[in-house]
Amino acid sequence: MHVFTQSFTSLLNFVFHYLGWPWDSDDYCSPKEKGRYALQGGVETAPPALTCDPSAMSIKEIKEAIKRAGLTAQTKGLSEKSEFVELLRSKVN
Repeated sequence: MHVFTQSFTSLLNFVFHYLGWPWDSDDYCSPKEKGRYALQGGVETAPPALTCDPSAMSIKEIKEAIKRAGLTAQTKGLSEKSEFVELLRSKVN
């Protein structure tokens, strides 16, 4: 696997060094903290709010809701179900 990684890295170095940036522009990327949203016609739309109480959800459902809400990076260090529930409540609703 290491040989593949090294070969791929060499290819990328060649492409960017000799051919330049292959895209037309350096478009804006939103920060991870912003979470998930859609931008259509200049209007931002967030995912729908939770339709049930997170404390009634299983930990698997809570983690999936956190993933869909774009909050995965903020779960580092959390271990108790109550901590995940509080994160969902504070950021989604």
